[in-house]
Amino acid sequence: MWSIKETAYKAWQRLVKASPIFNPLAFHCQMISDSECVVSIENLNFKVNSTLNSEFIYSSIISKENTISKVFDSKVLFEDFTNQLDYYGWCFKKDNNGIPSLYSERRSTVLPISISHDQNWFAVQITKQIAEIIFEKA
Repeated sequence: MWSIKETAYKAWQRLVKASPIFNPLAFHCQMISDSECVVSIENLNFKVNSTLNSEFIYSSIISKENTISKVFDSKVLFEDFTNQLDYYGWCFKKDNNGIPSLYSERRSTVLPISISHDQNWFAVQITKQIAEIIFEKA
C-alpha cells in the first residue's frame, strides 16, 4: 500500500506543483484488482499498477498517455541508462519541490520523468513520446 500511495503522491505533487508535504491519510485507496488501485486526493484520481515479486515492489501510474516503465536490477544497468541519456545531451534535474525532470541544455528543454530506487533496484517511467525525443538522433 505504501508503494501505491507514494506513486500517487509523486503524480499529485507534479500535477499541482505542491511543496513536499506528505499526508498519507489524505490519500484514499480503492483496490480494483490484485495489481490495480485507484488513489483519490483533492478530487483527483490516479490509477496505479503494482508489481510485487520476491525481489521488489514497483508501482506506476496508469496513464492515458502511452508510458514506458523500465526496472533496472542493478546500479550498473541504471548507470548505463544515465550514460545513454548523457550521450544524447540529457541530465536529471530537480525543481524547487524536489521533483525530477530530464533537462537538455542544448535544447533548453525540460521533460517529466519519474525515478524510483531502493538499494540496487532502480526504475524510471516516461511517456513513449518523451522517449522518442530523448533518444532521437542528435
